[in-house]
Amino acid sequence: MKNKLSNILFEKVDSVGLGVFRICYTVVLFFEVLQLFTYRKIIYDDIPFVDAGELTISYLFLFWFIALFFILIGLFTKYAVIINYIFSVIIFSSAALFEYHVFYIYVGLNFLLMFMPLSRSLSFDLLINKLKYTNVGNQYIPDNKVYAANYLMPVFMCIGLQYFDSTLFKYTNQIWQDGLGLWLPASMPMGTWTDTSWYMNSEFIVRFSSYFVLLFETLFIFLFWFKPFRLPFAILGILFHIGILVVFPIPWFALCVISIYLLLIPVSFWKKTMKIFQLKSHICTFYYDAECPLCAKTVVFIRHIDIFHAISCKAVQTSAGEDKALKKCSEEELLINIHLVTKSGDVYIG
Repeated sequence: MKNKLSNILFEKVDSVGLGVFRICYTVVLFFEVLQLFTYRKIIYDDIPFVDAGELTISYLFLFWFIALFFILIGLFTKYAVIINYIFSVIIFSSAALFEYHVFYIYVGLNFLLMFMPLSRSLSFDLLINKLKYTNVGNQYIPDNKVYAANYLMPVFMCIGLQYFDSTLFKYTNQIWQDGLGLWLPASMPMGTWTDTSWYMNSEFIVRFSSYFVLLFETLFIFLFWFKPFRLPFAILGILFHIGILVVFPIPWFALCVISIYLLLIPVSFWKKTMKIFQLKSHICTFYYDAECPLCAKTVVFIRHIDIFHAISCKAVQTSAGEDKALKKCSEEELLINIHLVTKSGDVYIG
């Protein structure tokens, strides 16, 4: 069992899924923090709109927004996640009169972010490393592989343990035993923002969905470790929380959990999705001096941000002679200035 668990956690996988998760989760957290900032006077003032107390909390939110922006784009990530965790403890963990269960997820997950290689993919930190170590004739190819534990541990701690704790309550609760666990909160108009009478008036649907959710939460913590169960669990979990998003006025909780479920989606899905948006053919060709250090770094920059694969980068020394649009240009001219050739044959020089 120990060897099996070790193989699961320490399998090497592509980090692109972590990059997608980082972006989606940070966007959700940004809007959660923005909501607290919007209603800060009601939540944090000693006397709302009259007495703010000794500490003006607006400045804390300002620095937090900056840290979240850096996490989003993956720049100075290892410092930004530490700042993000500090503010999580200050704001979320100190909440006494205004708090709800997603705060525990935020604090726990923000703690884990400090130990996760979030910037291995889709980040400016990766670009900085490429520029730092790329030289003429030596293109730096970063290691984008990470341990599978970076995908699984956040799911275990933020969803698995939450479900496990939830089932301990539900199995001893009479309402859930009677199959009305989902019906009760959805039947309260002060706690919903959509009409779900079509659901509440069907006894079979109510009881089936309640028992199914109970079964799902019971099995989740034991089975999500294994690959055959991850995608089905991810799809079901995302659908459940889309339901929460539609019915209950706690959108950021639903979207937060959905962003964590993205870690269970196979990496191959993200790669195939990215290829869908990539152009089948380049719209222009960028000719550069392969012996110029600055040109080599420029090519690294272009290739990193060119997510649609719109630009083809070719060395003057090896490829310029093959392009009819450059027949009138001498090699000296091509090496002195940058030449860009469009698909229609137009040449731009700079």
